[in-house]
Amino acid sequence: MSDRDDIIDLTIAYTWALDTKNIEGLREVFLPDATADLRGRWCEGIDAIMARIGGSVMRFDSTQHMIGNHRVVVTGDTATSSCHLQSQHTRYGLEGGENCIVGGSYHDDLVRTPNGWRIKHRRLEQRWTDGNPNVLKSWANVYAELPDCELKSLVLSRIESLSQSLSKAFAKAFEEAFRKALAKLNSFPHWS
Repeated sequence: MSDRDDIIDLTIAYTWALDTKNIEGLREVFLPDATADLRGRWCEGIDAIMARIGGSVMRFDSTQHMIGNHRVVVTGDTATSSCHLQSQHTRYGLEGGENCIVGGSYHDDLVRTPNGWRIKHRRLEQRWTDGNPNVLKSWANVYAELPDCELKSLVLSRIESLSQSLSKAFAKAFEEAFRKALAKLNSFPHWS
């Protein structure tokens, strides 16, 4: 196989790790000290990347990440790669539809290692969304089960940021689903 084929296979391995919820499999995709910009969320190191991605995909009943239109440029033992993506996110039984679709691109910097190509840095560029904002609302039930602490306020902040980055409909869905949580958060000024 060529370097180009190996790099494309690596990006495919990433999507299979997400869609099978095999987050540990990402250790075979990223360098241990890799970085990632995932829709404005900066991650340093494979553990941070796995926590961010795992925390996202585990909220859904099912996901399917489709990638294509790969552009790969290899320069010795380094490479850049970009591909388009559409990812389907499903929460079963939701009023208004079970699906949310995200379209965008992955942009990677890679290095050749003794174990094959690995991603050194990944940037996820989101271009559009479609589907049911209630998919986001369903997260409110999971959020409510968390104990009150500073981490819970951080989770709320991250969900709010995600919803605002998707669309006005998702931002509105967040406000409706998390209204009580936001009021409670605002009553504790020591939480930021």
